[in-house]
Amino acid sequence: MWWPFPLWLNVLTALWVVVLLLLYLFLTSQFDYWKDRGVRYEKGLPLFGSLFRAMTMQEHMAFTIDAIYKKHQGERFVGIFQGKTPSLLVRDPELLKDIMVKDFAHFYDHGFKVHEDADPLQAKSLFNLEGHKWKSTRCKLTPTFTSGKIKAMTPLMEEVGLDLQEHLSQWANSGKAFDLKQTASRFTTDVIGSVAFGIKCNSLANPDSEFRTMGKKLVEMDLWKGLKALVILLFPGWAMTFKLKFISDECTNFFRKMVQDVIDIRKKTGKTRNDFMQLLIELKDKGEIKTDDDDEENEIDELNEFEGDHHKDIQFSHDDITAQATTFFMAGFETSSILISHASLELAVNTELQKKVQEEIELVSSNHDGKISYEALKEMKYLDAVVQETLRKYPPAAMMTRVCTKNYIIPDSQLNLEEGTPVLIPIYSLQNDPKYFPDPDVFNPDRFMGKEALNKNQFIHMPFGEGPRKCIGNRVALVQTKMGLAAIFSKYSLSPSKRTQYPVQIDPKQFMFTATGGIWLEIQNKINTRNHEHWHLKGVESVGAAPFVGSLWPVLSLREHMSDFFNRLYNEHKGKRFIGYFQGNTPGLLILDPELVKSVTISDFSHFVNHGFKIDPESNPVTSRSLLIMKGKKWKEMRNTLSPTFTSGRIKEMFPLVHECSVNLENFLRHHQRQNLNIKDLLARFTTDVIATCAFGLSVNSVKNPNDKFRDMGRKMFEIDTAQGLKNACLIFLPSVARILKFSYLKPELTLFYRSLVKNIIEKRTETGNTRKDFMQLLIQLKETGKLGAIDDEPEESNDSTASLKLTDDDIVAQAVIFFVGGFETSSSSLTFALMELARHPEVQQKARNNIKDVLHRHGGEMSYQALQEMTYLDNIVQEALRMYPPSGFLNRVCTKKYNIPQTNVTIEKGTFVYIPVRALQNDPNYFEDPQTFNPDRFNDEISIKNKNLFLAFGDGPRQCIGMRFAKMQSKLGLFAFLRHFEVMQSPKTVYPPVMDPRQMFLSAKDSISIQLIEA
Repeated sequence: MWWPFPLWLNVLTALWVVVLLLLYLFLTSQFDYWKDRGVRYEKGLPLFGSLFRAMTMQEHMAFTIDAIYKKHQGERFVGIFQGKTPSLLVRDPELLKDIMVKDFAHFYDHGFKVHEDADPLQAKSLFNLEGHKWKSTRCKLTPTFTSGKIKAMTPLMEEVGLDLQEHLSQWANSGKAFDLKQTASRFTTDVIGSVAFGIKCNSLANPDSEFRTMGKKLVEMDLWKGLKALVILLFPGWAMTFKLKFISDECTNFFRKMVQDVIDIRKKTGKTRNDFMQLLIELKDKGEIKTDDDDEENEIDELNEFEGDHHKDIQFSHDDITAQATTFFMAGFETSSILISHASLELAVNTELQKKVQEEIELVSSNHDGKISYEALKEMKYLDAVVQETLRKYPPAAMMTRVCTKNYIIPDSQLNLEEGTPVLIPIYSLQNDPKYFPDPDVFNPDRFMGKEALNKNQFIHMPFGEGPRKCIGNRVALVQTKMGLAAIFSKYSLSPSKRTQYPVQIDPKQFMFTATGGIWLEIQNKINTRNHEHWHLKGVESVGAAPFVGSLWPVLSLREHMSDFFNRLYNEHKGKRFIGYFQGNTPGLLILDPELVKSVTISDFSHFVNHGFKIDPESNPVTSRSLLIMKGKKWKEMRNTLSPTFTSGRIKEMFPLVHECSVNLENFLRHHQRQNLNIKDLLARFTTDVIATCAFGLSVNSVKNPNDKFRDMGRKMFEIDTAQGLKNACLIFLPSVARILKFSYLKPELTLFYRSLVKNIIEKRTETGNTRKDFMQLLIQLKETGKLGAIDDEPEESNDSTASLKLTDDDIVAQAVIFFVGGFETSSSSLTFALMELARHPEVQQKARNNIKDVLHRHGGEMSYQALQEMTYLDNIVQEALRMYPPSGFLNRVCTKKYNIPQTNVTIEKGTFVYIPVRALQNDPNYFEDPQTFNPDRFNDEISIKNKNLFLAFGDGPRQCIGMRFAKMQSKLGLFAFLRHFEVMQSPKTVYPPVMDPRQMFLSAKDSISIQLIEA
């Protein structure tokens, strides 16, 4: 037969046919493997096996596997081919549980073969190690990932979170879209650089930094790198023969040198750092990582999930350290940046979910001093649910592999899985199967709310794997991811842009589940209405709130006195134990129930130690050191130091000084009978004289001389114009704002005056050696000796109490000034309202006058401390005035540690303001019959005991006003001066009932209160 081609060509063609036939037979030699074993399988193509679309990069591997998963509904497992290699795709969660946990001994390894000489960092990484080497290395590394170690690393992540916020500010409100995927990658690069390598690479500010550049080369997949990865995955024997490497020599040398430089610097300087690198250095130098306590030892045992001492025979080399740090980078960098970008995209599309995340972040961070700490992140349950739902819908590693390390008979089947057979775990398919997660395409974080959500979906939702080979760094990845999201959504809001692709297109060239073309969004500064859903989320009834001012606009706009505001809320919510409101954006709780008031002020005081004032020490050098403002341990020390100055014995010693002022007042009144007396001003002058003589050792007599300089300065302290009224409201209700703006209670002029005054008094007494039985002398004695000397007739308190705090001159000034503020305003206010009511009730005056005469008669007409104690009806008058018109119409506390309200499921977080509406409680007819009637007789012994926890004019519990007894003595002597010889009559100039001045911090009538006197 004639053949037109040359013989050599015919031979060559025949050889090629034979070669191709042999290659075909080789590549398809295993294609009957599953058929012969009676297993349903997906047919394969030469070279590509069952994964043609993925290997030709038409779609991501996850979608090719998902198509096979869906095609074989009802099967527990399906045979597939990776190239020519028979592999088992497992669909059944129970069988996965057996493979990953129960029968883990048969499935130790991932199955990736990397030649140690060609790619030492990949070969030595925990992910690729096999058998005994893997187990030993895992045991060594586990202590580096305990919760205690991660907590220590969190501040480093928080620093980068602040950098992220600063970086995002350039895009905020610009109307321009930015690629959040790139931004998230730079954020995670900086975090890993800091936490794993101990360096500040700042790629957010400098995207072309060497560390960032090398990091991109390490993880980004080009065509050649992708082909090598497929060969390593599908043809591991070939990969070992040809020594294929995943990490280039350039990257290997870079990270080797970086690790060595870090080690050398730390050894040279002796400096250490709470990071992963420090732990690896410790592991290399000492052979193990020191545990902090037994709890951490137990945690390590739980993390390892296998028993035995497997790690004593392994020593870490420099390459081991570099390999683990590099693995930390590769895993933590890509997974977290994918998570952050995909979660942000979903929140940008689902604005209601974004709002819930923002509210939770602000709520929790406000209870942690505005910081996003490790503890704060743990409390962000909804944010955690968002991360878990993102992991479900977009698992960074969409598929996992195990390799059968010894023959295994699959339970409830005849299939004997041979050693070396790869097992594929279809993470993406399981987590997006409507059988397990209804409407899987819908982003719904509520799937993961509740303690049992993750346990319920175990071996279905497993983005980090399960069992002993579960990702060792999963908790670091979660903390890093939540830190990034919290940094973004605490300050900004995200929205889709014209360039946003949704649903996301996944890049088929990347091994990880990465969006094609990035994730482009627009960003805006968040509208600051944070926390205004706080009480609603807790199921607590609350009042409305507006941006910036919260619920307090009537107070901050000076339209309503703060006690009137709380009084109104109290009456509007009768029957409730408590209601929520907002001080700016900070949640506050108004306590309406007397039993709960008792819990807050007394029985559970340790949860409510502080008043909650945030005073800037620079702008308030005196106020910030006063007993009223001090917090925690400092307050306790100062209280213990000052308590001996207010014993009954010390107050008795000051009685003659106060009585002298009372005599001066009585003399003044004698010359001003039948005149309209403005008692607000007159009584302010009287209490000024008392405080001047008792607190500062000055004889002022401003009752007679109203223009005295000390009186003038006292007047300036309490002259509140609109500007100062707003400042005071901010200092109480918006303390953070007040601190930032450095608002002050005392004007600089007053601070300078009182400092100079106290300094001169101390110097004069020291120079002359003269002493005086006053508060100033006691403070000087405490400053100089640390204790007070003994006095006679003081059975109830120790006479030689030693101060636990060394007083400074500014401490003395601060306590003298707070003595002035408390003693001056409270007493003048209560006396003013008492005389206003007495003018309307002559029968009460007569009872008081009779009581005065009877006592003086028993004491031979002489006024003394003991005589004053026996004038009990004056006590009743003072108590009744304080009940109707408490100078401070409310008590304020701040929750200092988390507190569960008794008999409820409501928890008050640290930092929550708690207010007690004193005026409302003391004027509630449920507790005080006919409360608007001035009736001192209600304060007999029986009623006093019954309402002990409701009479709160001086507070209650450990933070009860320390000067209460002095204030009562001063008030009674003031009443004595008026009632002993005079009848108090109404003046037509007085407005009744009085309207409270909203500019004043203490309860004070807006209009003047006048009376007239006639001889009784």
